Amino acid sequence: MRGIIIIIVSVLFSNLTLAQDVVTVSDSTVINNYEKILDDYAIKRPGLKEKIKIDISGLTIEDVINVLAQEHELNVSADIEFMEPINTNFYDVTVKNVFLFLIDKYNLDFRNNRDILVFANKKEIIEKEIIEEKAVDLSFDPRNKFLSIKIRNDSLIRVAAAITDVTGENIILSPDLKEKIISSYIINRPIDDVLNLMAKGNNLSLDKDLNGTYFLNLLDENSKEQPQSAQDRNSSTNSTSNFQVLGENYISLNENGFISINVKDMPLKQIIESAAIKSNVNYLLYDQLPIENRTVKVELISFDDLLKHLFAGRENGFTYEDGLYLIGNEKTEGIRKSKLIKMKNRTIENVLISLPKIFTDDLEIKEFIELNGLVVTGNPILIEELEDYLLQIDEVVPLIDIQVIIVQYQKGYDFTSGLTIGKDDQPRSNTGVLNPGVNGTLNQSGINRLIDVFNGWGVFNIGQVTDNFYVNLELLETNSIIKIHSTPRIATLSGHQATLSIGQTDYYFEQNNRILTGNVNTDVLNSGTWKPTDANLSVSILPYVSTDESITLQITVDQDSFTGRVADTAPPGKSTQNFESLVRVKNNEMILLGGLDEINNENSGSGTPLLSRIPVLKWFFSKRRKAKNTSKLHIFIKPVITY
Repeated sequence: MRGIIIIIVSVLFSNLTLAQDVVTVSDSTVINNYEKILDDYAIKRPGLKEKIKIDISGLTIEDVINVLAQEHELNVSADIEFMEPINTNFYDVTVKNVFLFLIDKYNLDFRNNRDILVFANKKEIIEKEIIEEKAVDLSFDPRNKFLSIKIRNDSLIRVAAAITDVTGENIILSPDLKEKIISSYIINRPIDDVLNLMAKGNNLSLDKDLNGTYFLNLLDENSKEQPQSAQDRNSSTNSTSNFQVLGENYISLNENGFISINVKDMPLKQIIESAAIKSNVNYLLYDQLPIENRTVKVELISFDDLLKHLFAGRENGFTYEDGLYLIGNEKTEGIRKSKLIKMKNRTIENVLISLPKIFTDDLEIKEFIELNGLVVTGNPILIEELEDYLLQIDEVVPLIDIQVIIVQYQKGYDFTSGLTIGKDDQPRSNTGVLNPGVNGTLNQSGINRLIDVFNGWGVFNIGQVTDNFYVNLELLETNSIIKIHSTPRIATLSGHQATLSIGQTDYYFEQNNRILTGNVNTDVLNSGTWKPTDANLSVSILPYVSTDESITLQITVDQDSFTGRVADTAPPGKSTQNFESLVRVKNNEMILLGGLDEINNENSGSGTPLLSRIPVLKWFFSKRRKAKNTSKLHIFIKPVITY
């Protein structure tokens, strides 16, 4: 390897400075790819790895690359538009690194083309400026369905799409209105009024069919239909394209394919045939239609909807297959239809028994729990009506998560007087607990409020509680004011009952005596079994959720407790307390129920005969105990709705 020192001085450009600074830095991945190309090229051309010492002043990039290539026997092609002279120097670096430096600093494009290193300027990528479309200025109040629009030189297709998005009303445009530009300024009017005013102000015509779909067309004064009197219709010819005249009756078809009918006492078959001819549809009569006359006056209705209304409540129906309307009796093969209707938001269980009688009598309905749907066979029109009915009840049933806290509030006193003297074999020591542990900070106002509630009766709405509420309950239990029996959480759906039960089981002995009579002696056979008896605290809750997320709770509480036995094998005594409540609370609010009292009184004494009855002396020769304990059962219930 050889080192070459080249000093190049350019007098012409000695006083010039760079006209611009190139600061674009190539991506590191691209530079790594270029370095790999040079490493592969250096295998055949070792001059690329030779080190150089060079001082450059006043030469262009092309000149530098060509000088290095010539000196180190490299094949290069440099086509670089950057013609400003450069000033730099390199000391003890390889030709490869010089090339990489120039590529990186001046953002050059580089490739190996058949053993020739090609240097060129990178093509500039011009990013198109993204112009964000301005939203259509409109507002909609879903409560009264009032619409406001503020449009100026905007596309009709954008305006129609925006109105459909916010109102849910379908608006169909004729093909010649795709590029229509409109302006309109209407404030706080019903949708029909807004669309009518917008159409009139922009030379458009507006139609609305029975399904509530709007149709906008370009207003053409020459072809505009004018109302015809009966005399004018009688004088019209049957070749008119817009009207089919049938005496005093007429059937017309507009350019969007909707039918207008005004007929009186016309045979049903003739109405269908005339409407089919005007609509240019293919139909096939499977069975004879009933011989009856109909009076119909309707504007802008589709052929399908016309058939539905004509066959409503009749045994006839129709179906549409492969461009052909099949018309006949609903039980005829080809007219009869089978369809699987699935529920999306709720279970199919108990839906079949709740269907109106009109569906179960006229349709064959099978329940498929595995598919969560109904398979229905019968009249297509009635099936469609059933599908609409199921769609209305197919709503998400709210799930209610119910938090239940069962507490026993205790209050009482225990008074003991007198002196007991005696001898104990075991030595006594002072014991006790000072300042038992507390898991929180005592909130005196919260504690007092809870105690006031416990002393009351009935139902109390606490409202939405915070974490301090649970801390206060724990403090009350720590101070032996209350005892928390259980804190279960149960969940159920709206309209379904949830039940919880806690308690204990005791046993008593039931003896059976059987007398065996023989020829000589009479024997008695004794036998018995231990039978269980339960004392439970059970709570059942039946919630109903209303649309404003208020929850109606039907609550039943039963409390049983054992009171004692008259004998060791006798059944234990049992006391029963119960109550039922029907309350209404908001979502996430807590209520307090209860106040079931249990009172225990005790008044006992013992002492030395005679001396225990003498005043003053009785305090030294007797001991008396008087106690009264009152406990109340309270239940906290907090329902939370989830979907």
